[in-house]
Amino acid sequence: MVKEFPCINLGRNESTKARKEIEIVYKLIRAEEQKRQQPDEIRPLDAQRVNYGKSPMKRGIVNVLDSVLPKYKYASLAELNAVLKLYNLGAG
Repeated sequence: MVKEFPCINLGRNESTKARKEIEIVYKLIRAEEQKRQQPDEIRPLDAQRVNYGKSPMKRGIVNVLDSVLPKYKYASLAELNAVLKLYNLGAG
């Protein structure tokens, strides 16, 4: 017969104590006092929004892409589309 032991988290209390001591010794901001940082809001750059039927499409798209691609970092097509949506564009 196999004995079952309750799950015990042995390191949690010790690591918390060590973290608090390090914060005091090195005069760091205490973790409990830090505010949760909100992700940066995506703000449009100086490029003009593309207005379908009211401005030259090709030139408008090129202007937006020339402004957006070098300045924003994105890891997926969905992230790129979130930025392009600010300019009335989307990538497929």
